[in-house]
Amino acid sequence: MHLFAAKPGGFVDDEGIIDLQQSPAEVVILSAADSNLSALAQAVDRLGEAYPRCGWPTG
Repeated sequence: MHLFAAKPGGFVDDEGIIDLQQSPAEVVILSAADSNLSALAQAVDRLGEAYPRCGWPTG
């Protein structure tokens, strides 16, 4: 389930959460480092045409 914290501050079980109604992903990547995201983008570019792109932008 994908949840989004709508209010700043502490977590309250029944308040401040919005269910985004998104379907689950096969892979989710969380990173705050540009170097990690850059490495992932380069790896995707090297996969070749036979690999499904899943809507990712190409470089």
